[in-house]
Amino acid sequence: MMIRFSRGLAALAFMAVALVMSSAAGAAEVTYTTTGAFDGGSPSLPGGTASLAPLVTSFTFTGVGTATGGVLVDTLLANPTNASFGDFSTAGTTSLQDLNGHTFTLYITQNDPSPNGGSPATFAAQVTGMITATASSAFVTFASPIVQIVTSPSLTVTYTVAPPNRIVAIVPPSTHGGITTIQGTVGTVATPEPGTLIAAIAGLPVIGLGAWLRRRKTQR
Repeated sequence: MMIRFSRGLAALAFMAVALVMSSAAGAAEVTYTTTGAFDGGSPSLPGGTASLAPLVTSFTFTGVGTATGGVLVDTLLANPTNASFGDFSTAGTTSLQDLNGHTFTLYITQNDPSPNGGSPATFAAQVTGMITATASSAFVTFASPIVQIVTSPSLTVTYTVAPPNRIVAIVPPSTHGGITTIQGTVGTVATPEPGTLIAAIAGLPVIGLGAWLRRRKTQR
């Protein structure tokens, strides 16, 4: 009877632990927008365009999303999953060298799930890069950390910008229409409900007891 009872408790405890593990590994949907700013200026509206003005008005950055809605990323098939954080454009730029010495700041705002402490419930992750350029090439090198973590009651979301070397190579107007996309990844980890987590922690000793009783029975 004792062996059967312990096995039942162990099974329940194992199910609680498995529930927490599956919850933490589960996929989730995240909605975010991006904006940009040059040389420490005010960022554009979500999904809007920022220009390196007044010297280089033809070099712009356009974020993703809109003022009324963000980009949806689903980590169902891949976690983390690839993501776009907006586009640089050199269309009409006569010399990439004009970009040298300027700075660019990327802002990532998470709209859903609502981040902790948001009022309203948004969070801006800021990543700044230095632009270096010659007449034929330009690069934005983002300063560390390029990983930004946003927490919410249900999810912990990790945004990684320009992995792995932090560098975005700006293409000239003659390549891809002068469009360069800031690539990155978005990863999620589910936050277990407090009650489920407590049940799992409480169940660990029961699992250990069940294993000990089975070993004891085998040794007899």
